Amino acid sequence: MARRYQPNIAVQNLERIKTDKLSEAIDAILPIYLRACRYIGGHSQPMETLDVRPTLGQLEGDWKALQEARKIYLD
Repeated sequence: MARRYQPNIAVQNLERIKTDKLSEAIDAILPIYLRACRYIGGHSQPMETLDVRPTLGQLEGDWKALQEARKIYLD
């Protein structure tokens, strides 16, 4: 949700959003975001996941997936 008067919100740019590619971007980004929330101490989380950190390999995989989603969206 975009709040009124926030920086970088420009309604006149809505037509530039590639809606045909948006669902692919969401499918790639949302699972990574939800996992990342588990690593942030301020977010509520079950005790089983508290202080569990991703491995370097997991982070690299997430980064690669995000880069690929960005590439697909920008093409």
